[in-house]
Amino acid sequence: MINGEIHVEICRMPKLHLLDISSNNLVGKIPREFSRLSYLFHLNMSNNQLSGTIPSEFGDLSSLEYLDLSRNNLRGQIPIQMENCIKLDSLSLNNNNLSGAIPYQLGNLNLHQVLDLSDNLFTGEIPTQLSKLTELQKLNLSHNELVGGIPSSFQLMRSLTSIDLSYNFLDGPVPQNNIFQNAPIEWFIHNKGLCGEVHGLPPYAPSSWGSRDKKITHRLKVIICVIIPTASVLFLLFLIAAIILPCCKRKKHTATETAEAVNGGIFTIWNFNGKEAYKEIIEATENFDDKYRIGVGGYGTVYVATVSSGETFAVKKIQKIEDQASEQAFRNEIQALTQIRHRNIVRLYGFCSTNQFNFLAYEYMERGSLGAILSWLVREFRVPYGLLWLGNPRTLVNGRKWISDECLTSGGIHCLR
Repeated sequence: MINGEIHVEICRMPKLHLLDISSNNLVGKIPREFSRLSYLFHLNMSNNQLSGTIPSEFGDLSSLEYLDLSRNNLRGQIPIQMENCIKLDSLSLNNNNLSGAIPYQLGNLNLHQVLDLSDNLFTGEIPTQLSKLTELQKLNLSHNELVGGIPSSFQLMRSLTSIDLSYNFLDGPVPQNNIFQNAPIEWFIHNKGLCGEVHGLPPYAPSSWGSRDKKITHRLKVIICVIIPTASVLFLLFLIAAIILPCCKRKKHTATETAEAVNGGIFTIWNFNGKEAYKEIIEATENFDDKYRIGVGGYGTVYVATVSSGETFAVKKIQKIEDQASEQAFRNEIQALTQIRHRNIVRLYGFCSTNQFNFLAYEYMERGSLGAILSWLVREFRVPYGLLWLGNPRTLVNGRKWISDECLTSGGIHCLR
């Protein structure tokens, strides 16, 4: 008796024709190098302790006629490459742990003697392609987990002398030919619901199977009637969601920007509230009390105002005069300051207009008034006042080109007129 694993040295005998190492204590996997034995026609490894899977390289054994791997511990599926063993006459893989579906490719073989796949873990239905083995004599698929019915095309397998389908989950009628009608009940026992002209099986009742087919057809119709409308509704919902969601995201984004603008202060340009700003300025300056005054100009007085949010502004209050020129000057200043973008010119946050007065809210700078800056420029650089006259917006725009970083590197301007 041989123990241990199969040595690869056996595969170095390329002209080996017959190898029988059955009924030993061989363990381990079957070497893939067996594919080198191109002249091998008889291989028997049955009744050992071999494990692993059947090598797909067995499909290269084109001369193989007899293969017996039964009574081992082989697992996995039957490799579909086995269909390349076109001379195979007998195949025995019974009493292993093989699983999966029975490959329909086995129907392409030229089996004449035996196809034994019993005592395994095969699942699924019996492939109808096996009925092409019209010269096969013995078929054993017992003790598996096969489901469905026996293919009616099996009645074409007229060379069968033995067929064992017991201990599965088969149902339906048994094919009508001599081998099946004269078969012993042992070939079909312990199945789900086989019937037919076999002694010991319930007779085949076409009406019951017809009603069963009708039930299946009815169920399919019900399923189709439910699935199609449901799928249509889901598709429409998905389409609507694909259209609405981007719009909602845009609205949400806009709402977020608006919320951020509101939180930016009372003079946010996107959410400016004149009444709220007026109320805040009046409360912050105590109705323009002199103690908050920081400068006086030709057309107004400048106050410092710290509102409830903690922000501090320079507020220029301009008395309302029934004078079109004064009102136009107010508008000119607003227009000019909204168009200017320069880091050395203070930012205009907003303005309010009442029956009594107008006021402008600027960024507050702690460097003094425009008059003080201009006096400093005249004194230090001897710049004529005419070059810095801010009497109208056009001159202001030209003037700010001159007030460069060299002159006002850290200063600011409160525009007083």
